[in-house]
Amino acid sequence: MKIVSCQNIPAMQSLVSEQFSEFSAPVAITQQDIDAFAALSGDHYWLHTDPDRCRRESPFGTTIAHGLLIQAIQSRFTLPLDYQIEGYVSLRNYGCDKTRFVKPVPVGSELCMRARIAKVDTHNQGTLVTFDMHMHIKGDASPCFIQQLLTLYCF
Repeated sequence: MKIVSCQNIPAMQSLVSEQFSEFSAPVAITQQDIDAFAALSGDHYWLHTDPDRCRRESPFGTTIAHGLLIQAIQSRFTLPLDYQIEGYVSLRNYGCDKTRFVKPVPVGSELCMRARIAKVDTHNQGTLVTFDMHMHIKGDASPCFIQQLLTLYCF
């Protein structure tokens, strides 16, 4: 495994790649997850929370996960990366760009994540890394969710 200090900008920039990591282990989306997110967010739209109505009326035949739930569960994934970033005191979610909910995620789907470093910039508080994040329904070659996640490594 390659160990890189976030304070070494040329070394960090060497991690920028067109190649994605391998996929993470799968994470299943349950109706319980969807219902808990609906309770927390206040979004009780029937496409997410009413399995009986979805069987009758939905083009998907079942409930689907909220897009923002899919975005929120990114932290559940452990990515199999071939590098480790060190040399920071803390890291922060600095934001996200180009978020797209490409495909609906039916309840019961198993999701996998992969990533690559798209960009490394200096920042007045540390090093800002842009990760391209792609989430797939297990076995599907194209992503259901894509996002550029900006992470600030503070030192």
